[in-house]
Amino acid sequence: MGEFIMPARVPEFRVSGIAFVDDLGDGNHLFAMYANENGRKIIRYKAVLAAPTIYTNMQQIMTHLGYRCCGGIRLRIGMN
Repeated sequence: MGEFIMPARVPEFRVSGIAFVDDLGDGNHLFAMYANENGRKIIRYKAVLAAPTIYTNMQQIMTHLGYRCCGGIRLRIGMN
């Protein structure tokens, strides 16, 4: 983690997927993550991310998972 400071109590959330993403109209997007619990989908986590942060993190995630190219490029030019 290097330059990051990790407070003693940072909650971890286990999620099953993205419930929705809302464009807030100011270059930010609201992500709502849900967890499957007892047959129900319950929103467990919401975060507001700036568009450049989303693209950077998509690349980091895809690289971490072993992909050589990020699918976000295809999404931006309509090739999916």
